[in-house]
Amino acid sequence: MPYGYITKLGDKLTREHVRYNNRYGIAIAADIYYAKDIDKNAKYPALINEGLEIREIDFQNRASLEKAFAGIDTFVYVASKTYSVFDRVGELENVLAAMKTNGIKNLVAMSFIADQEDNPFVMSPFYGYLPRRLAGTDLNYAIAKNSLYADPLVPYLPELIERKGLIYPVGKQAMSFITLEDSAEAMATMALNKDVLNSRRTYLLTQRRSYTMPELGAMGKTSAPGQLSIDDLRNAENYLEVK
Repeated sequence: MPYGYITKLGDKLTREHVRYNNRYGIAIAADIYYAKDIDKNAKYPALINEGLEIREIDFQNRASLEKAFAGIDTFVYVASKTYSVFDRVGELENVLAAMKTNGIKNLVAMSFIADQEDNPFVMSPFYGYLPRRLAGTDLNYAIAKNSLYADPLVPYLPELIERKGLIYPVGKQAMSFITLEDSAEAMATMALNKDVLNSRRTYLLTQRRSYTMPELGAMGKTSAPGQLSIDDLRNAENYLEVK
């Protein structure tokens, strides 16, 4: 049985990973990030009862990673939510060093569609760095590049209504989305596929169709009739302020 490791146990995406790894018969360990004082048995009894091993780590502490990665043969890397590029790069370097120490040769790493050279997203430099850094290793790896998450659109509606417009500065272009559930299932599948792991390639995760601003606006009107404009806010500065 493959034995993998995923991060960010309290994150919704990671909870989906737990579900799909269990479904596909992958034994996994998950961490409680920066949670050394949490009673694991009290906070995560259901996961522990399912056979999930919970280990504590600090992404900025290489020694904690080396200890937590013991016995792992495939690492599914869901990065932290920091908005510091330097911290994220340091985190990745610590992960790679800990993998080397433990002889882990297989990696599925999560990336994001905002990796273009001219993309203004604050974490874009990291997503550009990730594939180049992995290319310089001898790992078997696959990168799962997520498109925009569809899940936040519905809870985000109140803010869109307040803005009276959609914040994506894409004009008439269409945008691609992926749900957290679909992303987690795809990455679990990738971790089980030797051909994918050996490919050292990036795979774009997206739904079958993309949506334009008018189409998204129409969906918003369905949820909040008469309140949401389909006019997109073309001023990129408004987009850059959203974090």
